[in-house]
Amino acid sequence: MPRPAVTGIDPTPFLTIVLPPILNGGLGRMLVVDWAEFTRQVPDLAASGLRLLGAKGDLIGFIATVARDGRPRMAPVCPILTQGAIYLSVGQDTPKRSDLANDGRYVLHAFLGRSDEEFQVSGRATSVTDAGEKGMVHSAIAFTFDRTDPVFVLDIQRGYWSYWENAGLPGTYPVKKRWSAE
Repeated sequence: MPRPAVTGIDPTPFLTIVLPPILNGGLGRMLVVDWAEFTRQVPDLAASGLRLLGAKGDLIGFIATVARDGRPRMAPVCPILTQGAIYLSVGQDTPKRSDLANDGRYVLHAFLGRSDEEFQVSGRATSVTDAGEKGMVHSAIAFTFDRTDPVFVLDIQRGYWSYWENAGLPGTYPVKKRWSAE
């Protein structure tokens, strides 16, 4: 995907593009969307995210979670994108399963791309208990996994994408795009 053209803008100290939030009739409530709605609202962020997560094969990234004692943790994951939502199947006896089940907050971060391009989404993970939904997720998984492992759906509250314009040249500057469902 080509980067957006940035012309006629003074990049000092950097360019930040902030998108307006979605309003849903209530102040103080954190709104969330699924991957399909995220893609509809900010297609450039979603396309960049898929590219950086590895859309041409298995998706791979890192997930940051919060332990019971408040410590942050990070672990590699293979997100599953199916039916307009993004899921994780995680090992039953792993810290990330415990963290997601107990707290639910997460940040999913893709590997860095060219020009230090980065993408992340954050929000809350919810355990999938419906057998039909779990089966649908399992049928979308292309790698070896244990069918008894818990499955979580990742609801998205925020998205972030950035890269360095003119990387390696004089006058380089970061371009940042943020989105929020709140």
